[in-house]
Amino acid sequence: MSEELKPCPFCQGTKVFIYADEATIGIPAINGRQYYGVYCYECGSRTDNFEDITEELAIKRWNRRCGDE
Repeated sequence: MSEELKPCPFCQGTKVFIYADEATIGIPAINGRQYYGVYCYECGSRTDNFEDITEELAIKRWNRRCGDE
């Protein structure tokens, strides 16, 4: 079971979602490879695009906060 997404660390918005392709938010795939990221619909913040990462890793990166170990 996937971890739940935390609110946006910048605007505290709760309209955040996983994206996986360019059609979602207009970011092209890197070298034609699949990638995942998290996007805040309220302020436009997003995780960086990384090649071939999993949905679970994208969620962990989004949920990480300053001071987390």
